[in-house]
Amino acid sequence: MIYGVLDIETTGLDKRSHRIIEVGIRLIQDRDILPDCFHEYINPERLVDPGAFAVHGISDEFLKTKPTFDQVSEQLKDFMLRCDAIIIHNAPFDHPFLKMEFARIDGEVSWLDGLKIIDSLVMARKKYPGQKNNLDALCDRLSVSNEGREYHGALKDADILAEVYLAMTRSQYELGFQERPSEASELSNQALKGFDYSYPLSIDLFEAHQMWLKNHPNHLFPDDLPKE
Repeated sequence: MIYGVLDIETTGLDKRSHRIIEVGIRLIQDRDILPDCFHEYINPERLVDPGAFAVHGISDEFLKTKPTFDQVSEQLKDFMLRCDAIIIHNAPFDHPFLKMEFARIDGEVSWLDGLKIIDSLVMARKKYPGQKNNLDALCDRLSVSNEGREYHGALKDADILAEVYLAMTRSQYELGFQERPSEASELSNQALKGFDYSYPLSIDLFEAHQMWLKNHPNHLFPDDLPKE
């Protein structure tokens, strides 16, 4: 199987008004991390919120010369469709942003509904209940290097997450079991369809997200920050 380990950075949290500014995807095949990757900085055609800038350090000045999402969307779509599954740490943050961006272009997001999504945050919460499970905490626990991660970065975090995912699933692989994440970590398309991703939006998706989390406690964790 080919796994695409995906991360994004955004201008802010509200999916109604904020945009993606960076996408990074690293491929894993047969438990090998491949050199193949997708990585783009994206001009969001709006300003980055100060709170978001404090997290990723990506400035408006840097982004203004980058391509817009519609200019990279076909390449991104083709890359994602190469994957048998997409691994995301806290999928209910990244996945709606991707659907929002593709919906802005032509409204066609049905192909995204066909992707298998594995939420590594859910995997970690199941494996290490009651413990902190952001990427930095998992790196410490699993002896994965996160050296130089002063700021979040999409490809940097995708690379770290690839190592973390392999470390979290190593024991079952060494025991000879077919590699398969727990059912709880596989966010079904039905679960992700709990949001209205159409554009323009008439509701605040972040608030809808919080309400959905409260109604689905077995899958997601409302006490977590929106982005770990």
